Amino acid sequence: MTNHRPTAWEMTCPEQRDIKIWRYMDMTKFISLLDSKSLWFSSAAKFDDPFEGSHSKLYAELLKDFPLDKADKQKRIEFTKQLPKYTYINCWHMRESESYGMWKIYGKDGHAIAIQTTYEKLYQSLKDRNDIVFGVVDYKCYKTQQLNPTGTSTLIPYFNKSVHFEDEKELRAVIQRADALREVLNQTNSEPELRNGIEVEIDISNTIESVYLSPTFPSAYKKAMSSLLKRYGHEELSNNVTQSELDNEPLYGPW
Repeated sequence: MTNHRPTAWEMTCPEQRDIKIWRYMDMTKFISLLDSKSLWFSSAAKFDDPFEGSHSKLYAELLKDFPLDKADKQKRIEFTKQLPKYTYINCWHMRESESYGMWKIYGKDGHAIAIQTTYEKLYQSLKDRNDIVFGVVDYKCYKTQQLNPTGTSTLIPYFNKSVHFEDEKELRAVIQRADALREVLNQTNSEPELRNGIEVEIDISNTIESVYLSPTFPSAYKKAMSSLLKRYGHEELSNNVTQSELDNEPLYGPW
């Protein structure tokens, strides 16, 4: 399959293209988003999951049947181990409402932000990038289940994760530089300076629908957040700043 695609490629996509997707972050990363007008695709090598990009037991056994000699198999293993350094991922959480679990993870400092859009709006914003691949993460038991085989062999491990992470309900946009790694391993090119991530420009006003403040974010700051968005030129978005529903006062009866 050629790497020169006319538009971003969808390995898989949600059944409902208008499903809400969320990206949770701290305030520093949110300001960076506004300043750069770009989404951050982080190097997979920087992820906390030590199994990122690895194979399930059944998938590894399937690859074992390839007619390769010992040296070639060792090269394949080395290639797979190094590939996270050449794979850059932008992650979103698919859900129609906020996630308490996501706020707990990303809102530890009390000043977390969630940007909310839909899958279709994100796709439309990035579809002209021919190096981006979209896909819904499939969660498997890596001891007993086969990985979802949809897509190219180098990308499959990045759209499958252990069932232990299924609460993430993750959608991914991925940029992979597999050819650059092949050149390095074949010693046809000196190893490039590896980056921690890649910034990809987006139209913020036409991509993001709402900005949510975490449950622990002081409610008095909502007005300040709206003013901040106005200063960055996002007038319409400034009217869609929402305090987390988890910050609402509990009710104990109608009286």
